[in-house]
Amino acid sequence: MRKPIIGIPADRRLLNSHWFHCVGEKYINAIVQAADAVPVLVPALGARLTVDGVQARGLPWKREREGRPFSTCALAFSESWTEAR
Repeated sequence: MRKPIIGIPADRRLLNSHWFHCVGEKYINAIVQAADAVPVLVPALGARLTVDGVQARGLPWKREREGRPFSTCALAFSESWTEAR
């Protein structure tokens, strides 16, 4: 029997002058060990929120987290997608 595939939304971080799409290992382990599924990283290439077929206004915010550039283009910070800039 095939294992289910579960997507994990990545965040985008600047490490040593290079951008990386990152996922916490605890999320990968939870999918592999607890769900017995195959994790697939979903790159943070952009953000878009559509409600009833209408795209919301606004863009992801550039922020700093632990002294490093960080984007709100992640599901955990989705509330910021809808605020106009």
